[in-house]
Amino acid sequence: MGIPFLAYLAGGATIAPFFMGLCVYRRLERQIKPLFILFGIHAALTFVQAYLALRQTNNLWTSHVYYLVEVVILLRVYSLWTASAHARGIFYGMGILYSLFWAASKLLFEQFTTSALYTPTVSRIILLGSTLYILLMISSTTTRMLYSEPKFWFAAGFLVIFAGSLMFYGFRNLFLDLSVEAVKTLWSIHWSVTIVSNLLHVIGFLCILRFPNTGGQLELAR
Repeated sequence: MGIPFLAYLAGGATIAPFFMGLCVYRRLERQIKPLFILFGIHAALTFVQAYLALRQTNNLWTSHVYYLVEVVILLRVYSLWTASAHARGIFYGMGILYSLFWAASKLLFEQFTTSALYTPTVSRIILLGSTLYILLMISSTTTRMLYSEPKFWFAAGFLVIFAGSLMFYGFRNLFLDLSVEAVKTLWSIHWSVTIVSNLLHVIGFLCILRFPNTGGQLELAR
C-alpha cells in the first residue's frame, strides 16, 4: 500500500516554517530565533525519519528526542514572551520536571526502539496549557493589531497541533480496536491538523515581513 498524498503534504508542511524563517532570518527578534531553531530541528528529524524509513531502519528514536527538545525550547520561548516573573518560573520548573520525567521514562518503561506511550501525552498537556496562557497574554498585551502579531500566529499554530495530537496520542490505544478504514480516517485528520498548524506558523513569519528591518529587534510584548 502506497503512502497517501495527504501524508506527503503533511511532510512538506512540516519543513515549510523552517524555510520561511530562513527567508526572514535577519528580521527575527531574539524572542523568535529559538522558534526558528525548533523548526529547523523538526525539519531535520523529518528528513532523518523519511531516510530511515526508506532504508527500513527503525526511526522511532527521532520522535523520542523531539518530544524533549520541543518542550525545552518552546517553554524557553514562552518564558521570553511573558513579562511575568511568576510565569517564567513556572515555565522553567515545568521544563526541568518534564526533562526528569523524560529521562526516567527511558530508563524504566519507554525504549527508543518502540513508540513512546507517556512522554508525548504529558508533553502535549504541558504545552497545550502553556500555549493557552501565552495566547491570552498576547491578546491582552500586544500593541499591534492581533492578526498582525507574529507571536499570535505561532501560538495559534501550536494550539492546533497540541490539541489535535493530544487526542491522537491520548486515545491511540483505543484506535487499535477500530477498523482499517477508521484508522486511515484518523491518520488523515492527524495529517490535516499538521498541515493547518504549519501553515499558521508560515503566516507568523510572513507577518514579520510587514515590519521595518530593525536588525532583529521587534517590539516586545508588554
